[in-house]
Amino acid sequence: MKHAVIMTLLLVTLLSGCDEQLPSYQEPKDVLAAFLQKTTGDTVTVVIDSLERFLGSEPTRLRVYVQNRHIQLLEGAQLINGKINLFSFVPLPRAASLSLGRSNLFSPPIFQQHVALPPGDSAKLEIGWSHTVIGGGRLYDSLQYTERYQGTTRIRTFAPISITAEGEIQIFERVQAVPLKPITFTLVIQELRLGAQ
Repeated sequence: MKHAVIMTLLLVTLLSGCDEQLPSYQEPKDVLAAFLQKTTGDTVTVVIDSLERFLGSEPTRLRVYVQNRHIQLLEGAQLINGKINLFSFVPLPRAASLSLGRSNLFSPPIFQQHVALPPGDSAKLEIGWSHTVIGGGRLYDSLQYTERYQGTTRIRTFAPISITAEGEIQIFERVQAVPLKPITFTLVIQELRLGAQ
């Protein structure tokens, strides 16, 4: 009888301990961090013909890094979607907006519509900006410039332009977009007019 009472007490103790519920699972937060970097120089050369028609220029290239800050591998269905907004306020407000998609991703590879990022690694995207602004026009319209000639080529060097870039990027379908840490950089536009008189 004594053993039966002890066994009953042990059983009651064990069963009462099972009433405690485990904490519910919570998705880890802030597992991704994203930032921008300009990968081209500060001087932009624009070439126009003798009638001032645009012939070409090198775009400003921006790189986006999306880093896995979680302690585990992140892997899931890809959804590459983002934007970069660029602003310049002097001498006139100017703004541009660039869309990021799957074609901008160059690392890591997408395998069977999935992306995988080990801890500490970054996805890398790249995009070029041809210095056009919302509503048309050129980024450097209304800027002061200095002018000189080299043979029949007119060279105008415009005042430096300060640009602020910010935005957001999403790479996993089930992880929301993360903001891109803003950066500020300077551009100097040099316009070459060929065959100038």
